[in-house]
Amino acid sequence: GLVVDADRGLLLKLDAAGRVERAVRGLRPVPDAGRLYGGLAVPWAMDSPAPPSGWACFRDDFSVPAEPLYAQLVSEASSDQSDAPLRPLWTEMLEAFSHVYGPTGFWVRTLVERPQELVHRCSESVLLWLRALRQDGKRTFLLTSAEAPVVRSMARHCLGDDWMDLFDLVIVDARKPGFFSNKRPFLELDGDEPRQLTPDETLKSGRMYCQGSWSEVLRRRWLGSRRALYIGDSLLDDVLAARGCCDTVAIVREMAGEEDLSDECEKNWGSLFVSGRVPSLWTRTLCAAAKLAVPSVDVLAGLPLTRRLPAFDGSATPRGFYPCPPRALSLLMDS
Repeated sequence: GLVVDADRGLLLKLDAAGRVERAVRGLRPVPDAGRLYGGLAVPWAMDSPAPPSGWACFRDDFSVPAEPLYAQLVSEASSDQSDAPLRPLWTEMLEAFSHVYGPTGFWVRTLVERPQELVHRCSESVLLWLRALRQDGKRTFLLTSAEAPVVRSMARHCLGDDWMDLFDLVIVDARKPGFFSNKRPFLELDGDEPRQLTPDETLKSGRMYCQGSWSEVLRRRWLGSRRALYIGDSLLDDVLAARGCCDTVAIVREMAGEEDLSDECEKNWGSLFVSGRVPSLWTRTLCAAAKLAVPSVDVLAGLPLTRRLPAFDGSATPRGFYPCPPRALSLLMDS
């Protein structure tokens, strides 16, 4: 839920209007940091998945551990009170990320060779739910930016050897968030060798496709007259990017931890969902882009297929959180 101003070396928590509520530079709080932006919204208030130059966001579980690392690096760089620019520090950290998470990095090697060290097995209830969806006439699809070797290894460990049978369509190396806005063609993978699809070729079950775009999914009429519901855990790359293409359900693990926020957490950044006396920017963006927010896929798997749930209506309210709204947001709305 934090935004980075790389030029100033600031980590920012923003309210629903995009104004600064809390800020740190390195390991030190910056009182009244909002004055740096004239008390107005910062240049990037999550109105698009791609931030302008000099701005960034920790957008998924892979990048969140870098928040304290970045703060420590800024603290070290600022300790001599120099006026050296801080943007290069962020650039260098991104390069380090590419080294760790890139195709030849430690993370990918571990996922391919020893997925059990990093990946939990999927619950039986979710596997049964996926099968039930298909038996009920729904089409299921797996869409991921991970490359084919990683997907095969993770999915086999997580979903079982027959994981391809759970989906009518599998798309890897999707390069989100651009998948939802670009017009990139699909390639079919035969082993790891890509093959260009012919212009009128349909997307088939039991095959693995890479790259592509949402517009190509529609053009090749894979959906037909069906509506699509996409379930993702990245607010920017999944939920916000897919707005205007399909409905989305956001997986928000922080919903499950709201009751256990420590006093130290409350004192520093507080709840992800509120900022001072108003909803946070994160909450506003979620409520505007998603239809529903749940703490895990298991919550969806435990519901009857015919169950109807109240959806977000675009305003920052507790309406679309299931099974219950975050505690901090409920208290805010009741006050």
